[in-house]
Amino acid sequence: MEDDSGQGLLGRFKSLLRKKGHLGDSSDLTEEIHDLMDEGQAKGLVSNEESDMVFGVLDLKETKAHSIMVPRIEISSAPVDASLGEIIRLVANCGHTRIPIHKENIDQIVGILHAKDLLKLWGEDSHSIIPSHILREPYFVPENKPLNDLLKELKEKKNHLAVVTDEYGGTAGIVTIEDILEEIVGEIQDEHDNDLPLITKLDEDRFLVDARLEANRFEEAFGIKLPEGDFESVGGFIIHMLGRIPEGGET
Repeated sequence: MEDDSGQGLLGRFKSLLRKKGHLGDSSDLTEEIHDLMDEGQAKGLVSNEESDMVFGVLDLKETKAHSIMVPRIEISSAPVDASLGEIIRLVANCGHTRIPIHKENIDQIVGILHAKDLLKLWGEDSHSIIPSHILREPYFVPENKPLNDLLKELKEKKNHLAVVTDEYGGTAGIVTIEDILEEIVGEIQDEHDNDLPLITKLDEDRFLVDARLEANRFEEAFGIKLPEGDFESVGGFIIHMLGRIPEGGET
């Protein structure tokens, strides 16, 4: 007799994941998971949001980097001969923690400056040029890079940002881990939780925190210091610590 409970549904879902390498076509696995989610929704065991989350992860392999990248005209960048003072003002004004550094133009990105690395230059003349040794090596990917592969490579390389290049080798845009996370959960949250606070107190010792909450705001709200890493949001921090996207309900 088939188990119609949530545990039975979960067991079948895990079984699908274990045998995914034996399916002749990955589309077979996707179709089976779609059917399983539909069944779970029909029985009230899976919410619309949970189902959308699963489909969002599945859709990563079909979505390319160019679909979610920040286009070149919106990139906050600086030339290699920019002064320390100019860089500090740029970081303060744009609010980004990673700044592409280029030669003559943005098609010639030579490094990525992390805002926290500016602390290494504390006390330096504001007119001095940013030394090249504090720049991180840029990671370049083609526009048609599938997001599931990109996310895996970013985690393996312990990188946070990828420079997306066009067919001629020029800079088309940039993609961060947070952009990929937003692709999975952002539209769902925008649709259902747009007016909800990012931090909700459940009881004296428990809080519900939105994955989009900025890491520095999380630290301020709870009076704690998160470990250093390549992340900007709570969702990015969790992915950084786990090395993967967490499953729904995981603790």
